[in-house]
Amino acid sequence: MNGAKYGLAFLVLAGILSAASAAYSYGPTRRAQVCLIRAGYTGWVKISYSVAGAPELPVVDGAYTIVPSGDGHATTSTKMGSGLAEDKYFYVDGDGTRDELSLESPPGIVGIRGARYFTIPKLENQRPQEFRVFFVGTLGAYQNAPKADKFLISY
Repeated sequence: MNGAKYGLAFLVLAGILSAASAAYSYGPTRRAQVCLIRAGYTGWVKISYSVAGAPELPVVDGAYTIVPSGDGHATTSTKMGSGLAEDKYFYVDGDGTRDELSLESPPGIVGIRGARYFTIPKLENQRPQEFRVFFVGTLGAYQNAPKADKFLISY
């Protein structure tokens, strides 16, 4: 009888540890973001978060929706957040038709490349800066584009 108790206790403990390990390995989650980019746009996109006075990002179908301007810039008071999420990127034409852009596009196909997240700590009399940048285009266009640091300085 003692052996059965220990066996049952072992199975319960193993289940708890397995669930805790799975939750830890996936890390924290954040709200997903859907980025709607003007069809045909090629270049860097910069999204600035936590900007005082900027509008909050709308939530549509459970995800933040971001619409960069024609020059690839978006500003919001919404915090960038951290953790895992399944962000999506789309070209959107004048009729509102969406064409999904992949993070894993083949070299000659337009996709999302060089995605990076940045936080610049608070400097004297300034708020911390949070932003995300990524490139929209083919691998060749990405390789020939100015690097992200030059893009960041321009704003």
